[in-house]
Amino acid sequence: SFAQFTKVQAQQLLPKPKNLSWAESSAYGLTYFTAYRMLMDQCNLQAGHNVLVWGAAGGLGVFAIQLCKAAGANAVGVVSSDEKGELVKRLGAVDYIDRNDFSGMMRKGGETPDEEKARFKESRAFAKKVKEILGDAPDIVFEHVGQATFPTSVFCVKPFGKVVICGATSGYTL
Repeated sequence: SFAQFTKVQAQQLLPKPKNLSWAESSAYGLTYFTAYRMLMDQCNLQAGHNVLVWGAAGGLGVFAIQLCKAAGANAVGVVSSDEKGELVKRLGAVDYIDRNDFSGMMRKGGETPDEEKARFKESRAFAKKVKEILGDAPDIVFEHVGQATFPTSVFCVKPFGKVVICGATSGYTL
């Protein structure tokens, strides 16, 4: 809207896909450009990088998976069902992890010390599974879930790797 008042650089423009409406065309740009900036601009995604993608079957995740594939990086997607896992594999993930298999790793906030200990144990098992799939700890963790997954993201990432963050759908109290 208000295009008559807007000035943009040529590289910021893309032709509208013929098979999409104007609303549909604007929607994919929001998630694609966010994923692109997170991986390409902030992380300098390269061929051979190992990437953990939370919410891999969601709006940001599907583009993150495809960007990893296009760059020659190895992505493992975290999803909530086998159907979604098969989708992310078709999009280019090397494999997927069903987060329901590690539901105890999700941080809710206000856990007792014993609950935190159990959560950390589950996070270690999750990190081990990620390493099994990728052959090593991830160089990059694509994080947009927030409070529930952030501690596990920090635990999983390779030393001196990057946890790239946008949003916090599960909350922001870390």
